[in-house]
Amino acid sequence: MNDRILTKCNFCYSDFYIRKFKTRKLRDEIERTYFDCPHCGREYTAYYTNESIRAKQGQMRDMRDELSKTTDDKRKVKLVKKMNQMIEAIGNEMRKIKNQQEGKRVGG
Repeated sequence: MNDRILTKCNFCYSDFYIRKFKTRKLRDEIERTYFDCPHCGREYTAYYTNESIRAKQGQMRDMRDELSKTTDDKRKVKLVKKMNQMIEAIGNEMRKIKNQQEGKRVGG
């Protein structure tokens, strides 16, 4: 990881840099991405994904690659619009999964 993220553990109150994100497969094709405190081992969830989200993330990578290579301004505008829509869809789907996994009501 090139960018170091400084954080503070809510359990042992130690400051630390997130060294590595880990992934754990859960039920129903859901994956939990998380990091842990190197001092006390407390785990913090970064996000959850499912197959649909991972597919959309792959499509986003492809669109970013295409955006960086295209010289057609109309195509760039179309790609940016589509990417923004996909970002919103991914965020909504991630929030829904988080709420389901952590036992919270969707929309609340």
